[in-house]
Amino acid sequence: MIQRLALLCVFSALLSACGSKPAGLEPVTLTDAQNKLFENSCKNCHVQAGNPAPQMGDQAAWEPRVAKGLEALVKNAITGINQMPAGGMCITCTPQDYEALIRHMAAPAVQGK
Repeated sequence: MIQRLALLCVFSALLSACGSKPAGLEPVTLTDAQNKLFENSCKNCHVQAGNPAPQMGDQAAWEPRVAKGLEALVKNAITGINQMPAGGMCITCTPQDYEALIRHMAAPAVQGK
């Protein structure tokens, strides 16, 4: 009986993992310098309704991109992809800046803003 209960617990735990959404990127707090980079570069496309760029906080738009992994997103930001120019119009961004900026934009939107 105890073995069946233990097996049931293990099976339930494994089953609960099925069908879950892929983990998103952990949000970050940008430094003052990164906030300036966001304001001068990223915001031009990622906070403009009707722009084909994934909008800040739009989980539906970011989810397939996040599923590719942060490394791929940083590479795309550096080399450009689709309509995004190489560097994303940020000539001073470092790979660490891109990582923080991507995490900032891909984080869920805050309700009421």
